[in-house]
Amino acid sequence: MAARLTELEAVNGILRMLGRKPVNSLLAADLTADAAFALQELRQVNRQVQNQGWFFNSERSVKLTKDGSNRVPLTADVVRVDNAERAGPRMFGVDIIMRGRDDGLMYLYDKNADSQNLDPFDFSRLSEVRVDLVRLFDFEKTPDSFRHYVQVRAGRNVQARIVGDPALYRFSLDDEARALQVLQKEELDSSDANALGRSFSMNESTPRQLSSPVLTKIPGLSLMLSRAAWTRRGTCRSLDTTRRARSASGA
Repeated sequence: MAARLTELEAVNGILRMLGRKPVNSLLAADLTADAAFALQELRQVNRQVQNQGWFFNSERSVKLTKDGSNRVPLTADVVRVDNAERAGPRMFGVDIIMRGRDDGLMYLYDKNADSQNLDPFDFSRLSEVRVDLVRLFDFEKTPDSFRHYVQVRAGRNVQARIVGDPALYRFSLDDEARALQVLQKEELDSSDANALGRSFSMNESTPRQLSSPVLTKIPGLSLMLSRAAWTRRGTCRSLDTTRRARSASGA
């Protein structure tokens, strides 16, 4: 069984794309300027892409606990929250978002509370608080398909800023498109299993997304979904129209 891609291997892969020498570790003392930039970009892209919500980091109808002041603190790994679609009448009239307080922590915040002259951080009026949420994982705790996509996307960003070679840029664009397609297939396969009641997670028959899918336009290629495009009934719809249109027109 092939070893999983580590963060060090991902950084060295980006350095090879740039024609630079690899590093032996990610300790600050061992990082060259290019390696430090590659590591920074890898972690930034990891966070940006995970924030969209995928099969491995989205959780539905999670019950959260109030503290002694009836506020609902969030753990540091939570990056997005939304009203739980299956919460039912217990969450009626509440519009949930995340918001920080002076203590440096993030809490649930009800955007509708102000109009009712209520404390938006106080959830004492609810018997139970349930949300759909997205968690942020370290790079090495994500699936292989996701790691590869993040590595290629981060590498393209680094290459464009440091080298700017049009030939390399086109090559990395093609790599990014292929990596995204593999990731999307795994997302769709997971959602298929979920719809049939075979999911390893929440065993829900509805999509795990918190909002409509985000479209990623890869220049010169096709309009692609950054994650599965699911309707509320679980019907998969993918978009890959640009390439077909160009092929038909001979462009």
